[in-house]
Amino acid sequence: MTTILLIAAAGALGSLSRYAVSGAVHAALGQSFAWGTLAVNLLGSFLLGFLMHLGLNTDLIPPHLRTAAAVGFLGAFTTFSTFSYETVRMIQDGAWGAAAGNIAGSVVLGIIGVVAGMAAGKLIAGGA
Repeated sequence: MTTILLIAAAGALGSLSRYAVSGAVHAALGQSFAWGTLAVNLLGSFLLGFLMHLGLNTDLIPPHLRTAAAVGFLGAFTTFSTFSYETVRMIQDGAWGAAAGNIAGSVVLGIIGVVAGMAAGKLIAGGA
């Protein structure tokens, strides 16, 4: 039961963090593109890679906290459904280049973010 409550609390913090980060990025870069969603997804990818490396290769993060952070916080923080909706809206608006850029940026850079997060975890804590 403790893990479920931790996931719920972390999810609340993740969704509030998504709102704050996305809003700040949109304020800084404008709303002509889905910059906030892209930034959240890339940051979330990096953080998930980092968290999972540390959580699975060291004793720094207990399993129940790793689950709460990965499933709760990062599950609520990242915005794949928003990414999908915004991409469809770009296509409907005829902005095929922006849609393709959003897809490529989110997928390719998201994978790079996970790899970078894992590398950062390895650099800090070692492990395989």
